[in-house]
Amino acid sequence: MSTRIYLWGIGILGAMCWIGFFIILVSTNPYKADIVTFSSFFVLLFIGIVAVLTLIGFWIRLIIQKENITRLAFKVSFRQGILLSLSIIGLMLLQAIRILTVYDGLLLVCAILLLEFFFGF
Repeated sequence: MSTRIYLWGIGILGAMCWIGFFIILVSTNPYKADIVTFSSFFVLLFIGIVAVLTLIGFWIRLIIQKENITRLAFKVSFRQGILLSLSIIGLMLLQAIRILTVYDGLLLVCAILLLEFFFGF
């Protein structure tokens, strides 16, 4: 499959997830929500952030590199989008259960940064 199909797929999936996220955000009461609502909130937010960061990272790489290595740029953008989204959602989950401190947040971000160094090289 071509990179263009991947980009369209991620764009459509991201748009659907953002629509679902805003529906959950508007239609639910967070004080009366159950675990299914919270998990769908975080899953939709994660996929939406991954889609946005992947598309932004891909287009920035194409502008900077100005070469035709789109498949490699897509893979790197997708991996970094997942890892950055994982750190954002992880910090939000730690805050949601009220155990986020500066040290825990730094430890989580450093662990994800080490994952990027491990998979990036």
